[in-house]
Amino acid sequence: MKLNLPLRPILELAIMTCTLVAGLVMAGYFRPHEQRKIDTPNSSTAPIDLRSGEISIVEEVHSVNALFTKEDTISYSGFTLTRRNKMVSIEGKRTEVSYAVLKKDTAVVATFDGKYNGTFGNETNFGLFDFLGDGTYQFVIDQSTNRDGRFWIINLSPKWNTVFDSADYGLTDGFNFADFDHDGVYELMVTSTAFYNFADVPHCCPPEVNIIFKYDSSVQKYLPANHLYVDEALAGIDDRIDRVNEGTDQDHRRNVLTILLRYLYAGKETEGWAFFDREYQKADKEKLRSQVRSKLATDPIYRFIDQTWH
Repeated sequence: MKLNLPLRPILELAIMTCTLVAGLVMAGYFRPHEQRKIDTPNSSTAPIDLRSGEISIVEEVHSVNALFTKEDTISYSGFTLTRRNKMVSIEGKRTEVSYAVLKKDTAVVATFDGKYNGTFGNETNFGLFDFLGDGTYQFVIDQSTNRDGRFWIINLSPKWNTVFDSADYGLTDGFNFADFDHDGVYELMVTSTAFYNFADVPHCCPPEVNIIFKYDSSVQKYLPANHLYVDEALAGIDDRIDRVNEGTDQDHRRNVLTILLRYLYAGKETEGWAFFDREYQKADKEKLRSQVRSKLATDPIYRFIDQTWH
């Protein structure tokens, strides 16, 4: 039996239903998994939940990129941070680059500069965030170019000081941050580049370990802390061990080195070298062991962890 229903009431009902649903969504009745917003003076971007990479954690992980403003100048607590441009000569080529200048009132107190190359120039970004959980904000500055970079976190109260400078540890990548111990102070996570171009592993896929930094109020600095966050530093390592033999010989070498380094940077030397002895049986085993030890001896991150832990 065919029903001849009036079309207009049906369309009106459909429009009313869509309007009601849209209103409910805007009011927050239908929401995906809710995440804490990053509260900054210049950003209301929701955090990015990063579950991939060498550290897979259940805590909320934020990307520093979410903090950056498009403005060329931001001000806070009497300080002004400004992005500027200039022309520099790199390998005989004139290139326009950017940098940042920090002022207190009208006086220049710091300049953040130096990372650029002739082909790609560079990019300078900054923002504000309460990393230290004390209700004040810190400037974060990132200057990056092709396969290189540097970032700073600047505290402004009670007086300005650099609480983190990636160059102190030879780090060139950006960072993520999370509050692992839920004390309101954020920890930083940065991928170490110490083992790039190491032991015949291609530059595109080096052995990597994420370094966790914890703020130490006694020295007013972020310091390496994988040994204090062992569960986070070694999260997912059993799965990596199960897949250690996958791929080519180069893949195997990279997998072994990645797992070994994650153990070593977490202060688990016995477990790390036991894994290496068990899983790596190539002819260059002792040469590779010596290369790893020599590299670690010059790495400021590992040296700090080793001296602190032992």
